[in-house]
Amino acid sequence: MDDSRRKMLDQALGALGTGRGAQDNTLKERDARVRQSIADLYLALSEVKNPDMAINMLAEHVAIMVDMINEFKTLKR
Repeated sequence: MDDSRRKMLDQALGALGTGRGAQDNTLKERDARVRQSIADLYLALSEVKNPDMAINMLAEHVAIMVDMINEFKTLKR
């Protein structure tokens, strides 16, 4: 995982609340915000009508998510 992605993850994880209940609520809230942001990004990209830019931008986000998934897979071993 590159340094910018690692920094983003470190900041996100460092901001989680303490205690399991607080973490669960924080994670649910963050998940809801991510989902809303994805929907907002899709609408904004649709309005621009530039498929090449949309594909490149979305592909970068997918790559970040794949890196995150692979990181968690290494923790399972």
